Amino acid sequence: MNAPLKFLADASLAGLVRWLRLLGFDAEVYSGPAGRPMMKMALCEQRIVLTRRRDMMERQFSGKMLLIPEFSTSHQLHFVINQLHLSIRSEKNAQQMPIMQ
Repeated sequence: MNAPLKFLADASLAGLVRWLRLLGFDAEVYSGPAGRPMMKMALCEQRIVLTRRRDMMERQFSGKMLLIPEFSTSHQLHFVINQLHLSIRSEKNAQQMPIMQ
């Protein structure tokens, strides 16, 4: 069985992270500047790096990284879903949503 995907995004993608969380994915925003420390954290936590910085793609990195186009948040979410072939299941989301009374 494959481990669930986890994401680490630079601060410019906070909106995307919010939507990934709503869909039930483990996604975090890296609070510092995108660079080597962010990449090291992603490797240690086995997270996919999400970034809009092209220079990050030029760095040596043995983990997974996805360059996100500078579109709206909805386009970014669609891009990630398509690029990583993510499946969105409503029961995954329902388990994590609190019931409002």
